[in-house]
Amino acid sequence: MSDHAALAGTHDGSSDDHDEIVSSADADVLSQLLALVRLRGREVYNLALEHPWRREFPPGPCHFHLVETGAAVLLVDGEAPMTLESGDLVLLPQGKGHRLTSAGAHAHTDPDDNRPAAGVGKTPGTGRMAPPTRLVGGVFDLDAPALQLILSVLPAVLKLSYAGAPRPQWLDGLTRFLLAEADNPLPGSSLMISRMIDLVVIRVLRSWAAAQPAATGWLGGMAHPRIGRAMYAIHQDPARGWSVGDLAAKAAMSRSMFAERFTQIVGEAPLRYLTRWRMTLAVDLLRSGRSVGEASRLCGYGSEAGFSRAFKIHYGQPPGGLHPRFDRSHAAGHDAIPPRIRNNSASEIGSGY
Repeated sequence: MSDHAALAGTHDGSSDDHDEIVSSADADVLSQLLALVRLRGREVYNLALEHPWRREFPPGPCHFHLVETGAAVLLVDGEAPMTLESGDLVLLPQGKGHRLTSAGAHAHTDPDDNRPAAGVGKTPGTGRMAPPTRLVGGVFDLDAPALQLILSVLPAVLKLSYAGAPRPQWLDGLTRFLLAEADNPLPGSSLMISRMIDLVVIRVLRSWAAAQPAATGWLGGMAHPRIGRAMYAIHQDPARGWSVGDLAAKAAMSRSMFAERFTQIVGEAPLRYLTRWRMTLAVDLLRSGRSVGEASRLCGYGSEAGFSRAFKIHYGQPPGGLHPRFDRSHAAGHDAIPPRIRNNSASEIGSGY
């Protein structure tokens, strides 16, 4: 396998559910992007919460929350309140601080005021006590260099709703294994948790991406039957001396029409996207210990000087002075934090009542 082929990542070959049909080229573009995101699962938890309840999650790490039973309200700064029902799964990839509450508790906007709102704990319109809520969640970190490229098209909250409908097999299977590890941690559980969180996040991203017909950025390009082929070609062979005409041929479009449609959908011109992808790969190569000369060659530059100039324009510093700030999790010391398991301990997850 060539060096740049190895950089491209591989598709896992698993089939999607019947309502998540994505072409192999589309899925490979997503795999190529995700291959450059170091996802580190840190913690999984299983909470049984009696009304009224509220949990605060400070900004920093990323989270996913699955409402196994009951209901909840998700509050994220700058976003409208989101009601979650049994079967709903949300992913917060940007690490924003947020709050989960029982229905009615979100009427309080002061996080230091722990008084329950009037009627909290009762099902609206019935006077009966609401059933307890069971949440399964995970905490994880996303690492550069492709992070900004991916986050540029993702909202603060990704929601998959399976309320009132059969949940897909992948979600049931992963939930079962996550709960088994949370209920009965055994040797090797830390590694199991990290891997399962990886799978949850990737499947949520893939399912969400497949349901975005009018997306823009790399997500929109990936979904377009012609533009996606050109993007796949760039990702598969970044060192090639691509011209707009070469990429237009891959897309089976005229040069002018291809350049116009690519810019309209992806948000930047084809060769500018090529440079962005090469610079993303360059950071990954340099962090992995490759020399500037090797990174230059693998990213398609004929000279180290030309590569260094492009790198400095893109990142504001020369490649030889690559700083650990490109590795957010390393700077935060997350490598030393093994994944943890927390089971039915509501007071330890976030803060609240």
